Amino acid sequence: KKTYCFWGTQTEMKELGLDDSITNAWKNLIVNNKSSESITPLEYAHIPGGSLYKQAQTILNHYDVKIITEPYKISPEKNADKFIFTSETQVLLAQTVFDSRPPQFADPQRNQSHLWQSFIGWKIESTENDFDPSTAILMDFEIDQMSTCQFIYVLPFSQCHALVELTRFSEEIITEAEANILLREYLNKKILIIQPSKLKKE
Repeated sequence: KKTYCFWGTQTEMKELGLDDSITNAWKNLIVNNKSSESITPLEYAHIPGGSLYKQAQTILNHYDVKIITEPYKISPEKNADKFIFTSETQVLLAQTVFDSRPPQFADPQRNQSHLWQSFIGWKIESTENDFDPSTAILMDFEIDQMSTCQFIYVLPFSQCHALVELTRFSEEIITEAEANILLREYLNKKILIIQPSKLKKE
């Protein structure tokens, strides 16, 4: 599952038509284990991926749009002023193409490196009121860095329900096994003793 978080004012969120998709928004933040601070007039908002896709589909329903899910194996070819997509069953032509796939990077030179952002999160539930739903925790670096740059987010949806996410910036993408160890250690140290039955991978 995907989630999307972003900064904005209530006016901006309303102008973007995101009011119905936002499930939570935090006006107070704790950054790197410091004191809680207000970010008014900004808010840090959360949208579940499913809600965003549903809203996009609702918008598309007002236009003459055909959604094609058939995969193609190569990048589109350019012929004169048209792009050509070839699949197993059809050929498609387009004047404009927006490609949201990650670019293909050249191999780094000896004095260069590529940093990847990777992240794994858990949705957790507690029988106690362990969370402050008015305050999000961002960039808590109090975990083993493992020769990388990595930190924890805690986004509380209620007093007993939160998304806890590990984010890493490194040449190496974090594995699920590595993330699980760090998330469990963080929760046991900072928040609560967690039970496996209360976890939902995000």
